[in-house]
Amino acid sequence: MGVFVSYSWDSETHRKWVLGLSERLREDGIESILDQWHAIPGDNLPEFMETAIRENDFVIIICTPKYKQKADKRQGGVGYEGDIMTGEAFVMKNRRKFIPILREGEWKDSAPSWILGSYYLDFRGGNFDSNYAILKDTLHKRLPEPPPIIAQGFRILPDKSVLDSKTKLIWTNCGDVTLVDLKDLNSLLLLTNQQTGWEWRLPSDSEVQDIKAAEEYYAQPPIMAEVEKSHPFFGTYKKLCWTNTFISNVKDGDIAQSPGNTFNANQFYGGFSGYASSLNVNAGQVASEAETIRRSFPARFVRPATEEDLKVQTPDLIE
Repeated sequence: MGVFVSYSWDSETHRKWVLGLSERLREDGIESILDQWHAIPGDNLPEFMETAIRENDFVIIICTPKYKQKADKRQGGVGYEGDIMTGEAFVMKNRRKFIPILREGEWKDSAPSWILGSYYLDFRGGNFDSNYAILKDTLHKRLPEPPPIIAQGFRILPDKSVLDSKTKLIWTNCGDVTLVDLKDLNSLLLLTNQQTGWEWRLPSDSEVQDIKAAEEYYAQPPIMAEVEKSHPFFGTYKKLCWTNTFISNVKDGDIAQSPGNTFNANQFYGGFSGYASSLNVNAGQVASEAETIRRSFPARFVRPATEEDLKVQTPDLIE
């Protein structure tokens, strides 16, 4: 890990401080490059500066009012280094290579114009130790990483049911694209209870919506809370899985359409006559198909996960 230290010779005290910082960096496993060590009489100084800036992983810029003055006016070695650094930063788009340190004065009075907007470390007074730790970790590239953004986690259990790791609910009948008519829904639920030995229930509206949102991260939705279907009369349409709200809506529709609480599609073909004519099919057939779709949804059932379920070692699905 190579680090070039760019600074101005403000005073002997300042030179010694920069030397001490560079020595400490080396003690912490960082190869600091400093003119006090690496430039000797007779060297080509422009070449030294160019090479030091170009070939090292980072450049530490020790900011003081005198450094700013020389950098902004392009005076001396500091001004020459400024030309090289600004060119590399803006052409190569690698501003993170250049780490400014505030050693003296206020930031606006000590930072060269081209790094005024940069995040800097304050090494004035008593701020040294805490900010040195940040500097060291930055140079070693070991700053804390943000936690990964994880889609809602799902795990397929041995019986092919799916555990939602966020809500600790287990979903069954997952991935089945069959639309189940209301009249068959309760029988399917009872059969599922008998076959599995568990007591299942319909998911709530919010549970279905949460799963639908989570499944947007997955190329192959593990639960398939929403099913897409295609019909020769009505084209492509989507259906969320059964909830108690959908049951109520279907029953309300039944009541609205027939005084006897039953629905006879052939009695209501008039509303479909124009559309049926455009398809060159019987209006009653269109009405009947529409009613089947109205009364049918995919079926998913849920139950809370047990401690044993949570201990089952299966990999999380990758979105």
